[in-house]
Amino acid sequence: MKTKQLISNGKKIIWEMVPVILGIWIALWVSNWNENKRDRQFLERIMQSVQSENKVNLEEISVIRPRQEKLMENVENHLNDNGTTILQILSKSGGFKIPAIKNASWKALTGSKIELMDYKTLKILSDIEEGQKAFESKIDYATSFLYQNLNATGEDEKTIFKVLLNDIIDSENQLEKLFRELEGIDSQQTGN
Repeated sequence: MKTKQLISNGKKIIWEMVPVILGIWIALWVSNWNENKRDRQFLERIMQSVQSENKVNLEEISVIRPRQEKLMENVENHLNDNGTTILQILSKSGGFKIPAIKNASWKALTGSKIELMDYKTLKILSDIEEGQKAFESKIDYATSFLYQNLNATGEDEKTIFKVLLNDIIDSENQLEKLFRELEGIDSQQTGN
């Protein structure tokens, strides 16, 4: 008798636990679904911001590059002209222009939820950040050189300036390639 009563009580307890366990399981499933949905929405907003910055960066480079090429051409034309200063070359060329490369959205993502992004996109964004650091370093060095040599007329200083300008243009080209690569990934992910 006691055995039957124990079995009966055990069955009752199990049947009473089933709805509780199912309720907990459903609540966890819904919570996980909501979190995944919020994560996807967050990632979409960040990627939209990254795409917008990417477009602006590409436009900046395309606007500035012809000015830099004109400056490079003027430096080459006056390389052996000891009567023309670097400042005069800069003035004739419209100055020393540099594109403002932005990546604030990418930095926002690195602060949180970086694990949501696929490896390929993450690698390109990381490469862009490293390229931007190198680009800024080259700009700092070239700017420092320019300020110290604005009144220089010698071929050596002009050659050094030409090399520095070429390095900057090369970095811009590398960044532009990465921006275009990122643009391709964004198009694949959105189906455009």
